[in-house]
Amino acid sequence: MGVKVRVQSPSEVARCEDPAISATLPCASCWSKDYAKEIKVNPVKRYSDQLNAEGKSYEYNFGARQYKLTIYCKTLKKVSVEIRLKIEPDKGVDETVIEKSKKSLIKGIKENWDNKFSLKTTDPKCGVKIFPIEFKVEFVASNEHYVFRIHKQYNREGVTGKFLDVSTDTGSWVYAHEFGHCFGLPDEYGYKAGVQKKDQVVYYKPDGKLDAPFSVPYNGGNPAEPSSTIMAAYGNTTILKRHGWLIAIEARDLLNEPGLGRKIECDII
Repeated sequence: MGVKVRVQSPSEVARCEDPAISATLPCASCWSKDYAKEIKVNPVKRYSDQLNAEGKSYEYNFGARQYKLTIYCKTLKKVSVEIRLKIEPDKGVDETVIEKSKKSLIKGIKENWDNKFSLKTTDPKCGVKIFPIEFKVEFVASNEHYVFRIHKQYNREGVTGKFLDVSTDTGSWVYAHEFGHCFGLPDEYGYKAGVQKKDQVVYYKPDGKLDAPFSVPYNGGNPAEPSSTIMAAYGNTTILKRHGWLIAIEARDLLNEPGLGRKIECDII
């Protein structure tokens, strides 16, 4: 449903033309609606890429990554990253275990992702605006982004295509790591034995440029290493700006799609 917008007064127009003023005051017409989009993308070469020692892409294909992105410019003044999950438990996995799994997942998200970033938007007319980013999960019966399969036993949890596979004893840290995959983050470790610390990962920045590639350990690393992150080593909870860049990439495209008549720049802080 469209938003009714009143005509700006001359003073409001002048304010909108002055970024120093408009950054601290609401803009009556430019930022008068909320924006939402269902994201479904191949993250490889859009968000990041995994490379060999020579910098050549492995061309991995993990399938599409899906989530709903909402930028509440008018109402809540925040960004929401929502993933819808449809639960499919193994036979014999009862409601008590399902509820425990749901709580552990939510705990992992709340403790490791929720409100750890903010989206910074820069509008040449209306200045800088800051929106905290919430991450959340919704459990649904249909129209899911992923099928949440709870197994009695599962050797190594993971996201494969549209499926998030876990076991009944999966902990909150593992859920947080796998949730990162659900919205598009890569493993920050290599998959090939014998090339320890020779594989690389590179991220795309919100301005479209490539960040510097960095070396990654084979099959995870030491969580105590200064370079370790939540996407690299079991138990590490370090979150870096690069882990939020994909949100800024999609926000940039979303805010520019409606056509405010100027380029909106997005970044993560």
